Amino acid sequence: MSDFISTNRRCVLLDVGAGKGANFAFLPPNTDVICLEPDPLMINELERNVMNYPGLQMKDVICAYAEDMSQIETESVDFVVATYILCTVDDAKRSLAEIHRVLKKGGKYMYMEHVGAKEGTWIKAQQSLITPIWKHLFCRLDGETRDLIKETGFSRQNDEHFVLDEVAPFFSLFTVFFPSVLWSQLIGYAVK
Repeated sequence: MSDFISTNRRCVLLDVGAGKGANFAFLPPNTDVICLEPDPLMINELERNVMNYPGLQMKDVICAYAEDMSQIETESVDFVVATYILCTVDDAKRSLAEIHRVLKKGGKYMYMEHVGAKEGTWIKAQQSLITPIWKHLFCRLDGETRDLIKETGFSRQNDEHFVLDEVAPFFSLFTVFFPSVLWSQLIGYAVK
């Protein structure tokens, strides 16, 4: 990610669904970070974790959902990074509209998401079968994220749909029965 954000000037980056700050390790040192995290229990961990990255400056930590970024000014952010967010939010369209709103003109939104597999595949059939239950426990497996991003109004979009070779051990027991439901991924960026 730091290669993608290569810039000599300080930049402002919004990390949507920042969790404990897993993305910090991939950010260039000249970054002012705004973290948006809905879980108040993560906030202290986030603030502690940023200290491990001396080049990063914590500009703000906001406890809120992606659908309402009203605490962030319009066109105030150079980059937005969101990993596995649109599959978990209640309103992906609203979340994308907020991401688009806070980005400066020419700003980049970088994403990696669980997405629906290609129509007519065995993976898609499995996703359709278990999503009604899975979405209440974890996330939506069958999102049409690429189309949603396209509809948001970004000037350019570049992404790749790919299939993982394996999933995290946490999901291993469940994936014994449905081995490939989490494997369909989308990674890319969109420019405002």
